[in-house]
Amino acid sequence: MNLIHRAIIAIALISGLSPAFAQAPPPVPGLPDTARLTSYTLTASTGPMPVNFAIYGDSTDFQDWVQVWLNGVNIAYNDPVAGWTLTSPTGQLATIPRPITDAVVNFNFVQTGTVQIVGARRPRRVSQFPENRGVAARDLNQSTTDAVAMLRELWDYRTRTLSAPPGQTVGSLPPASGCSGQYLGFDSTGQNFACLPGVVGGGTVVGPGSSAIGNLVLWNSLNGTFTKDGGPITAFGLSWVGLANVAAAWGTLGIVPCAQSEGLTGDVTKAAGSCVTAISYTSSLTGGVSRPFRSKLGDAIEAADFGVVCDGVTDTRVALQQAINSTPMGGTLRISKQNTTGACMVSKGAGAYALLITQPIRFVCDGGVAIQPTSALGTSSSVLYVNGNPNGVVYQTIIEGCFIGNPGSASRFGLHGIVFDTTTAGNYLRGTVVKNVFIQAGTSGSGYGIYCNNNGTNNPNGGIYAATLGETSFIQGGIFLGSSGDSITIGPRAIVPQIGTTGIDNNGIYVSLVTGAGNLTFDNLNFSQAGGIVIDAGYNVVFDKGEYELQSALTGQALINVSANVATVTGVRIRNLQMQATVGTPLFLKVSVNAQHIVFDGNAIATPTSYSPISNASTTFQIGPNFWQVGGAAHVSGTAPANTYGGG
Repeated sequence: MNLIHRAIIAIALISGLSPAFAQAPPPVPGLPDTARLTSYTLTASTGPMPVNFAIYGDSTDFQDWVQVWLNGVNIAYNDPVAGWTLTSPTGQLATIPRPITDAVVNFNFVQTGTVQIVGARRPRRVSQFPENRGVAARDLNQSTTDAVAMLRELWDYRTRTLSAPPGQTVGSLPPASGCSGQYLGFDSTGQNFACLPGVVGGGTVVGPGSSAIGNLVLWNSLNGTFTKDGGPITAFGLSWVGLANVAAAWGTLGIVPCAQSEGLTGDVTKAAGSCVTAISYTSSLTGGVSRPFRSKLGDAIEAADFGVVCDGVTDTRVALQQAINSTPMGGTLRISKQNTTGACMVSKGAGAYALLITQPIRFVCDGGVAIQPTSALGTSSSVLYVNGNPNGVVYQTIIEGCFIGNPGSASRFGLHGIVFDTTTAGNYLRGTVVKNVFIQAGTSGSGYGIYCNNNGTNNPNGGIYAATLGETSFIQGGIFLGSSGDSITIGPRAIVPQIGTTGIDNNGIYVSLVTGAGNLTFDNLNFSQAGGIVIDAGYNVVFDKGEYELQSALTGQALINVSANVATVTGVRIRNLQMQATVGTPLFLKVSVNAQHIVFDGNAIATPTSYSPISNASTTFQIGPNFWQVGGAAHVSGTAPANTYGGG
């Protein structure tokens, strides 16, 4: 064996052991019998959107391989607003093998709507197989499948075009220069397109001998050739006949805006920019006087007029806040039931609340209207936040009829249901009324149904005073009166219930009146929260009528706790109550040493025989005639009452 032969063998052996640096392209897949079309729905997104069908195009001009449609419009790849690009994670378009099976489309800017990616390959063949040799199966498969893919795209495209029946020949469209403002039709052969002007009817219509301006025109024959005078239109107490009345109707009802720049001509005339407010409303009751109809429509602000949508889904906070802001001081904002199909969903606003009221208004919900906070409030933001106002001494704030919470759940999101804030100096809430409401408890946030917060230094009169909180209302979560003022009534006929679901706020009622304030009344209250009622400061506090019943284990110190921890509490009268407990052996009343002149009489008490239901540390506690359902143990433990009368 000579040296040349040995060298050849050595090279062959070395080459057999060398690694393969070039990998063969994958096999060409078959072409599915489906439309070369992929659809997506985008919401404020650019993609990515996989093409999901094989692409056989050569070079890098991807805009000649597919079309991208957005909301029914074919979008150019270089559109300045909605342009797009096509890439492949395999590598550069110019070098990766065909077909491309992992192509991805992305918009250049955020888009919203329906996206359709459709195959639209531009046919071309810029190179041929080398002649005088065989053709590799892969090359043949790629070339053939490419051609069939284009045929499939044409076949699918045919279903989106106008076509004539077999055997019929249709001409081309006429030149655009002769079709501006005309209709597209056909010539006399029915085969060629033509641009036609609008058709003017050639029939004859005969009118009546005379008529009045502004009257209706009615057909007077079955074949549509005769008309008659239909008489005037009567609506809103106005006969719409004659120029003046018709013009007044247009302007007053707003069918044509009063600020129009052009006048009306013809049978109905109205001067440019004019606004005649002649339609009036007169009450049918004795003494009713006429006033403009627009004034009648403005008696109350309707939330729906500001775009408030109460459907249980749409976040309507912004629209409802605008309605609140637009309600004049002392005015009424109403959420009508007929404009709701579900709860009025409200998210978190700019502060620690969903909705903010900054001036005295009457906020009214029709029965069944719910204001439901979304999860955005968490357990730290309140639902309705009411700020005091310098004019709060003159005007009342009234909240009426609303369900605040989630009608489909046992609790709501958010901290407090309603907050009354008078911490800013000079801001007051006099005569505030909360009635006929249902305030749901929050979840695990220690929130109250009604939370009154005042700064005793800035507003030493208590900020909120002469208020009625909870008239004929259902208030879960309890009530908080912090540094509040004189003459506040809780009730009448309010229910502050215990909610048995784990993790739901049951705070009871906490009272700390500002220095010197008093005349707080619990009027015919139905109370059962385990937190009890705590009186930390105040004068002349009255419990009158009502049922006080513990339905779960007491978490406070007593059902009624005259604790006086903030200041001396003087003159508490507890009368005409029904007091009982269905679980445990709780204290019904606890009186601290700082409480003075506490009177307990006229009550009906279910007293267990095993313990004393009243604990007293005051030297001026008086007990009068009460009904004790059972006897046995002493009624009062601790300091003996200073004055027991009437069989106490």
